[in-house]
Amino acid sequence: MPAKKTCTIIGSNKGGVGKTMISLLVSLLYAKAQYPLTIIEIDNEKKLSSMLPAGTNVISVDATQNIETIIEDRFASETHFNKVYNGWQNSDSLTDLGANMTTALFNWFSYCEIGEMAAEDNIDFRFVACASPDDQALKSAVDAVDTAHRALGNAAEYFVILNQTSDGAGFKPYELNPSFVELKKRAANGSVQLIEIPYCASRLNEFGRAMKLNPIQIIERLDEVVERAGLDQVAARVHKKKLMTWLNNAAEALGPLQIVEERVQVAAAG
Repeated sequence: MPAKKTCTIIGSNKGGVGKTMISLLVSLLYAKAQYPLTIIEIDNEKKLSSMLPAGTNVISVDATQNIETIIEDRFASETHFNKVYNGWQNSDSLTDLGANMTTALFNWFSYCEIGEMAAEDNIDFRFVACASPDDQALKSAVDAVDTAHRALGNAAEYFVILNQTSDGAGFKPYELNPSFVELKKRAANGSVQLIEIPYCASRLNEFGRAMKLNPIQIIERLDEVVERAGLDQVAARVHKKKLMTWLNNAAEALGPLQIVEERVQVAAAG
């Protein structure tokens, strides 16, 4: 049997919930551990790849298909995501789904019976939905997990990132929200793991993102970002500390998604 591969798919059909930032953080954690990971990006805007370090192995797939191609070739829709499967088949991977791509990918997965091939190729799946403090975002996360489960089945692992995208009360006002209650119920029975990511209150992060820098690049180009943000020396130190604290907290929270431990040990031994 081929060597085991783990495919982590991050998605939700609602935009603005922080999927790309979560994908970026997980990618950077693998890079820090010097563990090879193929990044598969299904997003016309290519936001994730624009912030990844040079040399990252990235497979980019357009989110939409050319209508002329579909008209000329009735099998085009079946093969659009084949490039994605090639990435899953060859190595451990992280797939970042653009807005509205979760349903499209898993419809293809089910229609083409990809699960049977994946079992033959020894691919394990983990699906990660993201939600911000918002009624629609929470419902979308539940729907995304259900969509993924219909395609991937019980053998896959399922996670929901509760991403606090703004300063404030976070998810507390939504404790009685039906979708949030459902997520808590699933977490209690073990069918879904919840991961909470705190809000990053660092102004360096805000200005760095506007400069298309990831958090590590912000620290590497600190003087430039500080100047852009207009911070004095004291404020720069305060906001650098806020950024570092957030990074450490986020890395700890994302622990279940960081490293495929047994293959890290094998790679280290080799």
